[in-house]
Amino acid sequence: MTYLEYKKRIEFSDDQIRELVEYGEEIGISLFASVWDVDSVKVMAKYTKIAKIGSASITDLELCRAAREAFDFLIISTGMSTEEEIETCVAACNPDVIMHTNSTYPCPSEYLNLNYINWMKSKWEGKEIGYSGHEFGLITTFAAVAKGVSWVERHITLDRTMWGSD
Repeated sequence: MTYLEYKKRIEFSDDQIRELVEYGEEIGISLFASVWDVDSVKVMAKYTKIAKIGSASITDLELCRAAREAFDFLIISTGMSTEEEIETCVAACNPDVIMHTNSTYPCPSEYLNLNYINWMKSKWEGKEIGYSGHEFGLITTFAAVAKGVSWVERHITLDRTMWGSD
């Protein structure tokens, strides 16, 4: 199966999304998801007021603007982006959280540049700065928290030897 076929196969239906959201509410967890296109913005806006735009999509300004309009709280990730692309995205959609990320999977710790968090905090005063970790272990995430990030995202898997996404 191709990667695209795999992604379509694991995509949740409206009923599955509703079930997850309802279960989350029962146990006190608010669910949200990354939106990858305007259609997914429309679907997720029915269930949540929070969304994330992954770093691969922050140059899609139509998506960024649609997400900002549809959601009360918007998170962007910056891992695959240049400084100019980040600035353009922030100007287009005024996200509430800007996540420092290195999109290598898994990312060697020496490539994380956690000092960039300091730059982001000074550049984007008034914005929450987060950290999305794709590396093995948690030490670097703890360091990001010590640097003052207010949001943490970790990609996890049930078994690293399984085929497919985290």
